[in-house]
Amino acid sequence: MLAKQAWRLVQNPSSLCARVLRAKYYPDGEWWQERNRVREGDRRREAENLAYIIQKQASELIHEGLKEHVQKSSVRQRWSRPSAGFLKINTDGSFSPSTSSGGWGFVIRDELATIVQAGAGSCKYLLNAFHSELLACVQGVTEAVKWGMSRILLETDSHMVKMALETNSFALADTGGIVYELKNLISSSF
Repeated sequence: MLAKQAWRLVQNPSSLCARVLRAKYYPDGEWWQERNRVREGDRRREAENLAYIIQKQASELIHEGLKEHVQKSSVRQRWSRPSAGFLKINTDGSFSPSTSSGGWGFVIRDELATIVQAGAGSCKYLLNAFHSELLACVQGVTEAVKWGMSRILLETDSHMVKMALETNSFALADTGGIVYELKNLISSSF
């Protein structure tokens, strides 16, 4: 079914969905980037994987568009302190497509905004930005468990991580095992 949706995008490049995806992810008209990578010796993506990526990017784009529409009238959100007795874990990941590497980081703060714990690291062989965002969450939550923290709030800027934790839509993704691990770590520790 996902491959069929991707095929429709390829066959109907003037559709609203195709135009939105093209404007968001290929603003300079770089539609041939995937083709050129394959031609230069990179491994071709399976149709199911490509369709999955397109579907998730479209979902995130639609969700992002709705969020931007709602936030246009509001002031930019700033970091907020957790309630008394809670700790907040803020995570972030980075990804370089040209090297398939990146990094992760987390900060754990209390209700006074005092840094209780922090960590960062680098990663090789990442699949995508989502992969690095997930690793940042896993590292932050693992550190909280290690130090016996029990009342935590997890905050990330990745809509896909939020969606992965709230639904089962990423179970069959390449990073589905990491999502499963993170969900189990959260449910068994907090």
